[in-house]
Order: sequence, then structure tokens, then C-alpha cells
Amino acid sequence: MSAPLGPRELMACLLADRLHDEEILIVGGASIVPMAAGLLAQRTHAPNLTLLTGSGAVNPRPRELVPGGGDYEYLRTAEAHFTMEDVFDDTERGRWDVAIFGGIQVDRHGNFNLTYVGGTLAHPHFRGPGFVNAGIATSARRFMLHCEQHTPRTLVAEVDFASGTGARRPDGGPYPPDRRGTGPDHCVTALACLRITAEGVFEVVSRHPGVTAEQLRRSTGFPVDVTDAVPITPTPDPEQLGVLRELIDPTGTLNEARRR
Repeated sequence: MSAPLGPRELMACLLADRLHDEEILIVGGASIVPMAAGLLAQRTHAPNLTLLTGSGAVNPRPRELVPGGGDYEYLRTAEAHFTMEDVFDDTERGRWDVAIFGGIQVDRHGNFNLTYVGGTLAHPHFRGPGFVNAGIATSARRFMLHCEQHTPRTLVAEVDFASGTGARRPDGGPYPPDRRGTGPDHCVTALACLRITAEGVFEVVSRHPGVTAEQLRRSTGFPVDVTDAVPITPTPDPEQLGVLRELIDPTGTLNEARRR
């Protein structure tokens, strides 16, 4: 009997669905779900997607997923390598079509924090992985967010530090009109899919199977207008899930019920 669909497997499929053929995708160093999404898109509907990892690997073909995109194991099967200098140079040139970021905090405008929570930058209560190149969020043609935890401590009223820019400033004011980036188009979490509205705030597009509107309201640190009429997130079709499990994640890294 196959294992039930895991939250991270669902997130990887949802992110993969939002990637397009011919795009250049860059993921960060602690990005196992976005990594799986990029590999899955390449094996299904976007064979000409270019995947760049935090380790400097271009289009790796790993036999299994490793903890993050920054793991140098991905270099062993890569088509090519790139350097950090390349990352900064290509960011300034606006070469990236799409990026996927996580966040220890995300606010209602899509500003995200990967730096610290509580205290000060010099003396934080919790230090995150940081953000090597904040320019990606403002120069990539688009970006998406993913949050493996959907709690009031993750989706917050105000980020402690804006590592990357959203659709509007944390205080709700506009960013300069001449910046290239417009904030995230989607945020995929363990409980729901959200998207940025024309007013620059997140709205709930769908709630994952088994998640109620009340659960979403309790789990989100900023107001969300959600009722039980909000659609249920479609589950991946068997073919897509089969590719994910058999070709991308055969050892069950994304789903403890499958781990071996």
C-alpha cells in the first residue's frame, strides 16, 4: 500500500506546476522542496527549464534528494558549475526568470525574513540562514515563497527583518516604482496556497485537503478573508506523484512515511 501524500510532497508538486518551460530557476542553499519542484518540472512539463542550485550546480541529476540546494553532492551530476560572482553578476543583469525562497517569517505583503528573529541583528534570539543576495528578489522576473510551517510565528503581521522585498513595504507603503521585482506571485505553505492581490496583500487561493477555514485563520498571524467556500487544493495526479517518488525522491526524503 502506498504511503499517504505528505505535505512537502504536495508543496513540491504545487511549486512545480507554477514553473514554465524555458525559464531559468534559481533556488537557495536550504531548499529541498524547491529543489524537488525544479527537478519534477524538468521531468514532466518543463524539460527545458534550467535549474541552478545554491551549491553552484546547473541542472544536476541526483539519484536522490539531499538536505539542501547548497549541498555539494549536487555538483557531482551537474551539467555545469557557476560561481558566486556569476550569481551577483547575473542578478544585476536580471537573468533569472524565477526564484523560490523560504522564510522564517513572511508578512501579508510578501516581505520575507531569512536573517533573524527577536532581539537585534547583533544579538538575535534566533539567527536564520541569512540571505546572500537580496537583489534576486528585486531583479528576478518573478519569485515564489514556500513555508513548511504555517503558524502565526511564520506568517506574521510584521517581519523582524526584511531580507527580501514583497509587493509593498512592511508598513504597507509602496516600494519605488522603478524597481523590477513586484514581490512574490504565490506562497505555498503546509496548509494552503496564497497569492498576492492587486492591492499587494496575500489572499488564500486554496486550502489543502483536511484544512478548515478556521484552522487557517488561527494559523495565520495577519488577517485572511477565508471561509469554507474556499476551494480545496487539488492533489497531484498519480503520474506526477509517481515521477516525484520514483525518479526525484526514491528514498522518501520529503515524506517520513516513505523514508528508508
